[in-house]
Amino acid sequence: MFVGSSLKKVFVPAKKAVHHLQVECRYPKLPKKGVTAFAYINHAHLLGRKLWTTLERKNKYVRDVGCDTAYDFDLQQILPFEKAVTILPTDTLRANCVYDSSSRSALTKGGDETTNEMCINFLVRTIALCHALSLALACARALARTAACLELTDSVHTCRCTTRRCRRRTRRAWSRPR
Repeated sequence: MFVGSSLKKVFVPAKKAVHHLQVECRYPKLPKKGVTAFAYINHAHLLGRKLWTTLERKNKYVRDVGCDTAYDFDLQQILPFEKAVTILPTDTLRANCVYDSSSRSALTKGGDETTNEMCINFLVRTIALCHALSLALACARALARTAACLELTDSVHTCRCTTRRCRRRTRRAWSRPR
């Protein structure tokens, strides 16, 4: 799940020790029961110093989701939440990026190059997989033998079939010699 700014809207003025960019994101097309995020990946380029995202529900702060107060471009990693986060379609997420451009003599624009900038927090969430490749070899084997939907469960992060037809085909697939 992408939370952040489009590249066209990222501008970091030159010679500023602190420049704060905040982007508001809403996801009204999420399922009514929401989605569950279990990890995050913050991303900026060389000028990024602090990156975090706040979750607001009914115009009230709920919590930070993905906070890095000492961002390092050379250390990009997926970090799990201590407790999974539910994001509802009525929630507001605000991506925050703080840059230090004191070493730059010109405006830095958003872009893909390392010398450009970005302001992104990827929220890693569970998803329903239908007619898609699964995330694990066991799921890939089951999927190769069936056209039914598979779902990644929240609790144990394993695939399970959601239809009776899929369950029958998967049982047969697992019992076949390889």
